[in-house]
Amino acid sequence: MLFPTQHLRIRARATLLMVAGLAAFGAATHAHSTANTPPSLESVRSSLGRSTLPWVPNNGQWAAHAAFRAQSFAGSVWMTHDGKLVHQFNGPKIDTNDGSAAPLGKPRAIAAQRKPGWVLTERFVGGVVKQIEGVDPQAAKANYFIADKPTAADLQSFGELSLGEVYTGVTVALKATHANVEKLYTVAPERDPAVIRMQIDGANGLSIAADGSLQAATDNGPLAFTPPVAFQHDAAGNRTEVKVAYALDADARQYGFTVGDYDRSRPLTIDPLLGSTYFGGSNTDQANAIAIHPSSGVVYITGAALSADLPGTGGGALPTKPVGPYDAYIARFNSSLTTLLGATYFGGSGFDLANAIAINPNTGNVYITGSTGSSSLPGTAGSPQPSAAGGAGDDTFVAVFNSSLDTLIRSSFHGAAGDDQAFAIAYHPSTAEIYIGGFTTGVNLLPGRIGGAQATSGVGRPDCFVTRFSADLTQRLQSTYISGTSGTLCELKGLAVHPLSGDIYAVGLTNHPGLTGAAAGVQPTFTTNRSAFVTRLNKELTIISASSYNNGGSNFSGAEAVAIHPTLGDIYVGGYGDTPNTAGGALSAGSGSVSRFNAALSTRYTATYVSTNSATVTSLIFNAVNGNVYAAGDIGPGVWPQAAQGVQTTFAGGANETDGFVVRLSFGLSTILGATFYGSTATDEIRGIAYNPLSGNVYVAGQTFGANLPGTSVGAQPASGGDRDAFVAVFTPDLGSAGVTPNPFTFNPRLNVVVNSTLVEGPIQITGLTAFANVSIIGALGSVCISTTSGCSCNASGNVYVTGGLVANNQYLCVKNVAAASASTLSDSTITVGGYTTKFMNYTGQLFACTMDIDGDGVYHATTDGLILSRAMMGMTGTAVTNGVVGHNPPRNTWALIRQHLNSSCGMNLAQ
Repeated sequence: MLFPTQHLRIRARATLLMVAGLAAFGAATHAHSTANTPPSLESVRSSLGRSTLPWVPNNGQWAAHAAFRAQSFAGSVWMTHDGKLVHQFNGPKIDTNDGSAAPLGKPRAIAAQRKPGWVLTERFVGGVVKQIEGVDPQAAKANYFIADKPTAADLQSFGELSLGEVYTGVTVALKATHANVEKLYTVAPERDPAVIRMQIDGANGLSIAADGSLQAATDNGPLAFTPPVAFQHDAAGNRTEVKVAYALDADARQYGFTVGDYDRSRPLTIDPLLGSTYFGGSNTDQANAIAIHPSSGVVYITGAALSADLPGTGGGALPTKPVGPYDAYIARFNSSLTTLLGATYFGGSGFDLANAIAINPNTGNVYITGSTGSSSLPGTAGSPQPSAAGGAGDDTFVAVFNSSLDTLIRSSFHGAAGDDQAFAIAYHPSTAEIYIGGFTTGVNLLPGRIGGAQATSGVGRPDCFVTRFSADLTQRLQSTYISGTSGTLCELKGLAVHPLSGDIYAVGLTNHPGLTGAAAGVQPTFTTNRSAFVTRLNKELTIISASSYNNGGSNFSGAEAVAIHPTLGDIYVGGYGDTPNTAGGALSAGSGSVSRFNAALSTRYTATYVSTNSATVTSLIFNAVNGNVYAAGDIGPGVWPQAAQGVQTTFAGGANETDGFVVRLSFGLSTILGATFYGSTATDEIRGIAYNPLSGNVYVAGQTFGANLPGTSVGAQPASGGDRDAFVAVFTPDLGSAGVTPNPFTFNPRLNVVVNSTLVEGPIQITGLTAFANVSIIGALGSVCISTTSGCSCNASGNVYVTGGLVANNQYLCVKNVAAASASTLSDSTITVGGYTTKFMNYTGQLFACTMDIDGDGVYHATTDGLILSRAMMGMTGTAVTNGVVGHNPPRNTWALIRQHLNSSCGMNLAQ
C-alpha cells in the first residue's frame, strides 16, 4: 500500500501513428555512424519503427517559438515553448515516373515530388506547461549548418522530454519513435485521470474506429491514435489490466480517457495499444504454440525457423542457428507485444520443430516439446535419453529453459526405432511434473511404457502416447500407449490437467476401434473412418479410466485442443468435422466445433459449431473471470455474422486462403458472445491461444504469409521479415471493437438474506456504449437473468443459467440469483457486458469482518460513519464520500481505503 504522500502513477501512452508519406531526413541534420554491411530495407524499416527518436533542443537554428524537435521519416514533431505538441507530416509522394529508361541501366534521378503536407496540433485543455526539460541524454549529437541561422554544433539530444506538472497533481513526459509519440502521465493520489484533456487542432474531424483507435481525418488520409490499454503493477511486480477507452468530444475536437475500476492505492499505466507483432527473419518461420507467465504477463511463443537471422537471439542460450534446416526457437515479449525481450534457437544438425510450450509458474522455467531429426541435441547430459534412438523416423524431444531464455537447463530425446512425434505438453500444478503427448510407430518400444496404463502397443500403427517427466527432466517417470484393437492412425494433439482431480486429459484423432477405456465413455463405439477422441488418465499414467469418441457418425472428425473449466471441471474439446449433440449449441450446423463433457466423460452435455464458413478449431482456453471459453483457429472465406462486432469484421484473404479467427462462447456453449476474424490479404493460421490472468486479455499466435496484418505498426516487429513469419496478437476479453465497453457500473450486494431466497437486483442503466454489447452471466449458485427494460422482468427460474445476448446503450440490466442453501455463505453472479465485468453478491448472514466503524477510528458516529455509508450506498465515490467527514484524520481517511474495507470486509462491490 502506498502512503498518502506517494504518487499514484498513470502512464498514458497516446500513440499517434504517422501514416503520411515517408521522406528522407533533411540535409541539415548530420548523423555520425558507420556500417560494414548495408542492412536490408526490411530490417531498416523494422528497427527504425521501434527505435527512439532523440529530442533536439532549439539553439537558434529554428523559429523562436520551437523548444524541441524530433524528426522521423513521416515528418517532424515539435514541442513549442507555449506548451503545444505539433505534428508536421510530409505530403504523400507523387508518381513522377515517365516510363523512360535510364542510361546504362542506372536509376533515373528524379527529384521527389509531394502533395502538400499536413499539421496537427495537440494542446492540454485546462493545463499549463510550466517547464520543458530534456531527460535521458542520448549519445548522438546533432549539428545544424543552415543559411542565415546561427551554427548549432554538438547539441545534446534527449530520449524524453519532461513537461512537469501540467495539471494539478498530474505531470507529463514525452517520448518519440519513428512510429509514434507517447505522452506519459503521472497522477498523484486521489487525483482523477479525467482531468487529462487533449485538444487536436487541424483535423477535419475526430472519430473512434472499430478497433478502438482515435482517428483524425485529414485530406491526406486518416491519422490514428492507437486504442488504449491500462494496467497496474503491485509491490511484487504482478500486472493487472484495467479497462480504459478514449473519451471523445468530437464537436470540440477533444479527447481524454475513461478508466474502469482499479486500485487507487497503486500506480496505474494507461497504454493505448492493443495490437500484434510479426516475429521472423529473412526466410520462413512459424509459431505453433503460445503460453503466458501468470505472474509477470510475459508472452512466450515457440515454433520452427528456417531463418538464420531471427531477432533477439543475441542473448539467448543458443544465439546462433544450428546447421540444420528448420530449428526450434522460443521468443518472449512483454504483454503489450511492443518489446521483444529475448529469443533462442534450439536444435541440432537435422530438422527440429517445436509444437507445444508450457511454463512452470513457480520457477518461470519454460518447457517445449516437438520432433527432431537431429542425431544429437544440446543439453542432453543427465537426461533419461541423451542420444537419438536411430532408425528411419524422427524422435520426440523435450527441453527446459530458464525464464529469460539465456540458459538451456536440460533437454532429452524421447523415442525408439520408428517415427515419434510430440504435439502437446502440460505442466502439473501439484507435482511440477511435465507431460508430453503425440504418436509413435514403434511396436512395444515406447521408452518408459512398463507399468503404464497400456504397456503394449495396439495392433495398428501409429499409436498415441503420453509420457511423464520430472520437472528437471532427469527422470522419465512413466509412459503409456493410447490405442485400439486395430487401425492405422492415432495422433494425440492436446493435453490438459484437471484443476480439481489432477487427472490428465488427452485429445486427438484416430481410426482405431476399441479405444482403451471407451467402454466407460459416452460414445464407446467407433462409427466412421476417422474420429475425434478424448481420454482420461490418472496423473501417474497407470490407469485409463475412460475414453470417448466424438463423432456424429456420417463423416470424419478430429480433435485439436482441450481445455477444462477452472471451477466446474467440465471438459471442452475443440476440433473439426462431424460433431454430435449440437442441438443445444449456438450453431447446430456449420464447421469448426467445441464439445462439452463431464469430467467422467460419461456425459456429453452439448456441442456447437463456430461458423458456417469452413473452419478448424486448433486451440482452446478459459477466461477464469467471466467463465467464457475461447476458441481459435483457421477460417475460410464468407460472411460470418457473429464477427459483426469483432476487431476485424470481414474476411481479409483470397478465395483459396484462410484467416485466423477467435470466438468467445458461453460456458454452456449455447451462445456465441463475440467473434473476430484476424488476418491479412494472404493466408493466415492461428495455432495457439493463451489467456492472461492479470488482464483477461486473449493472445493468439500462428503463421502468416501476409505483409499487412492488422495492429502490427506499434508491435515489437512491425514489418514482415520473410515469405512466412510467425505472429502474435492480443485482444480484449470481448474480442470487440471500440464502443462495446460500457461505463463502469455496480450492483448493490445483499446482506443477511434468507437461505434459498430468490433475489433480484437492478435495474442498472448501461451507458457509454456506441454499439451493441454482448452480455454474459455466470453464477456460483441459483439462476441469473437479464432484462433490457427498466421493469426488470427476469424470466429465469430454478437452477438454470440464462445468458441474454445483446444490450444497447441506455438500456437496462438486472440480475437474479438464488441465495445459498446454508447460513453465513457468500454467493455471487458474475456479469460481463462487452469488455466490463462486475458481480452481484449476496450473503446469508452477518459478514464476519464487517464493522460499521467505517473510518476505523474505534467509535461509531452517525454523522461520520453513517454519512459515509449512506453516500457510498447512494453511488457516490471519491471525495464526494469523504468531504466533511474525515477531517479528524482517522485510519481510513481516503475513499480508496474506505472502499477497500467495504468491498473486502462487508461483501460490497462499490465502484471506484
